[in-house]
This record gives sequence, structure tokens and C-alpha cells, in this order.
Amino acid sequence: MFAVIACGRLVQTDFQQVDANKFTLTIPAADKVNHLVFFLTGQCPLPDGAAAAVYLGWPQPPPSPPEPVWSFIGHLTNEKPSAIFKIARTRPQDHDPNHPFLANHFATGSWTDLTCVQVGISIEPVQTVAGMTPPAGTQADSTPTMVAFSQRMLESLVNYLSSFATTPPGAAESYVPMSAVTRWYETFERRLRQFPDFWKT
Repeated sequence: MFAVIACGRLVQTDFQQVDANKFTLTIPAADKVNHLVFFLTGQCPLPDGAAAAVYLGWPQPPPSPPEPVWSFIGHLTNEKPSAIFKIARTRPQDHDPNHPFLANHFATGSWTDLTCVQVGISIEPVQTVAGMTPPAGTQADSTPTMVAFSQRMLESLVNYLSSFATTPPGAAESYVPMSAVTRWYETFERRLRQFPDFWKT
């Protein structure tokens, strides 16, 4: 029903159902992960009026309690079945014993590795999830936004390189010098660094 990809790794679908509407999965070496991609597999849609709230549970070093500290980072719905989250290792100062993923919802024996993070997904009413706010340092990007960015980037590349294309005598294809590709990359990267949303205009 759910899947997650830690960028640069294989897809993970081995969620464990720990309650009627709650699922968990452990991501090893999460301290080396900057982004997580979540999506519904399409095998089983969410119930009508429901959303999949996504949480991250970071372990706490001793002598803190063994349970992880959970943070809400975003949600999925049937209408928005995928999202990319930039994860931040931020932890609440206070331990919340009433969090929905605590109290026997998971085993704590594997939390000796402080580099692991546990993913929790809770099926909740859309109205409830819509009023929840991810913590500072966690940003969510929808897949359509990433697609739009990719399209604009490719359009920029093609339009720029087209002006440098030449056809050598006797050749059936046009060619572009690598120096033009390098100049486009440097220009695009500089503009993106200075004005991250320039491609939207």
C-alpha cells in the first residue's frame, strides 16, 4: 500500500502493520539521507475522506527514554499519492507519551543504532491532517512540482544549445560543442542558487 525511497537506494515496501491504521518501517543509516520519497503503490487506495499522515521517529541517545521522538512531516492522499520530503534531524525537547506511535505500537529493541530512523504512517481523517504543520526544516515537494521543474530545465537546455548547433560538411546530424553545455550548466546553476524559483517565471 505504501512505499518509500531514500534517495540513492532501493525502494522499501516492507511496512509492518502495528495497529488497525498504523504502519512502520525502519530506514538504516538515515543520517546519510537528505530526502525521502513517499508514494501510494496503488494496490489499495486510502479510504474515502482519509489521508496517510507521515511521521519520522528519531532515536534518542541514552539516558533518554528508548522510544523515538516522532515528528509529523507531511501526508499523502488518493489525490496526491506521492511527495518528496527534505528531512531534518530536529527533535522535540519534551517526550510525548501520548503520541499515536508510542505505547506498544512498535518494538524498541532495535533502537541501539542512533543512525536509524523509523517511518510511521497513520491513516487519519483528511480534516485532521490538513490542520497539522510539519516542523521547521522539513519541506515537502509534490511530484507535479518536480515534473514541472524538470520540464522547464530541459526546455532551457534545448533552447540554449539549439543556437550553437552546427552541421559539419557531409554530416547528417547537427552537433553542439561541449563548451556550450558547460556554459549552460554554469549559468543555470548560478541562477538556481541565487533565485531558486526563477524557473517558475
